[in-house]
Amino acid sequence: MAAGDLNLMFEKHSWGSLDSLPLVGMVLVNAWVDGDNNTELCLAFEEGVLVFETEADCCSSSWIEYLDHPANGYDAIIAEVSDESEYRMESDERHECLRYYQQVIKTTKGDLVIEYRNSSNGYYGGALRFKEWKPFG
Repeated sequence: MAAGDLNLMFEKHSWGSLDSLPLVGMVLVNAWVDGDNNTELCLAFEEGVLVFETEADCCSSSWIEYLDHPANGYDAIIAEVSDESEYRMESDERHECLRYYQQVIKTTKGDLVIEYRNSSNGYYGGALRFKEWKPFG
């Protein structure tokens, strides 16, 4: 797909979730965490980089805890993107309420697992949302 077509496609999905974007069939060439306090997820494709940002409701904070990269590396075709799911909630000495979220991008070379967290008083949550598309060239 031409970079101009991708620009239009991603503009229509501004502030959408990872699973709402039409990523199936695209070739993922790399992924990394960036931003202040690990708040951005960058997905690199042949045509450019998609940037997602953790979002936190009032009185809370969100960050990306880790990425588990596909077992067989990159230049992997995306087959499926899972829904955002909260799979655990706990508290500890540093967090009144710590929520664990996870999304999985299934590829032809294995799964890219994205885990992010949200710390709050228990009434608020977090999300991972589309921030921008940075085309190459």
